[in-house]
Amino acid sequence: MADEKNFFAGLFDFSFQQQLTRRIVKLLYILGILFGGIAVVAKVVLGYQQSPADGIINLVVGIVSLFVGFSSRESCSSWRS
Repeated sequence: MADEKNFFAGLFDFSFQQQLTRRIVKLLYILGILFGGIAVVAKVVLGYQQSPADGIINLVVGIVSLFVGFSSRESCSSWRS
């Protein structure tokens, strides 16, 4: 493979000498975890403003979602060649 290019140069590599799929998936995974975490924190805070039970339910659902997100990454890492 040719020498390593940066991400944006690889986007416009029309000779297809560089695979960007892994980089794009990593970037999307990181963005998903960050925005998902922000959304869970906001949902928990807004839930506690409604009632303590709503806040606790949102917190539990958020923790389970985070666990599922991390475990799905581990199961997908076995697909690598």
